[in-house]
Amino acid sequence: MRILLAALALTALAGIARADDVAAGPLTGPVKDRSRICMMQDSMQPRPGLAHEYKGKTYWLCCQMCEQSFNADPERFAHAKDPVNGKVVDKATAPAYAVNGKAFYFSSGATLKTFAKKPARYLQGG
Repeated sequence: MRILLAALALTALAGIARADDVAAGPLTGPVKDRSRICMMQDSMQPRPGLAHEYKGKTYWLCCQMCEQSFNADPERFAHAKDPVNGKVVDKATAPAYAVNGKAFYFSSGATLKTFAKKPARYLQGG
């Protein structure tokens, strides 16, 4: 009986953890918690990632494999292009916005707002 009760308690706790993950799941909107972005894959994660320091800035990565890939070519993965104006931005500091779980980075709050009004316009072909 004790084993059955313990199993039920563990199942209930696991269900709570999964519900929390789903609630944080595919996001569309401004990104407030940068620790939820894997800046290697530019994907939103259900849990905070690994903080990785590079040139005095913090980049968030989802796992050790992403950390290894980032370290292999940090200049490539530390930067992105603003989809509105094409400017190169630093992922550690640029405003971020997610569409269906994919993160995009912007050179300013103004370009983020422009993108947010009609993301499909900037995502066609990419």
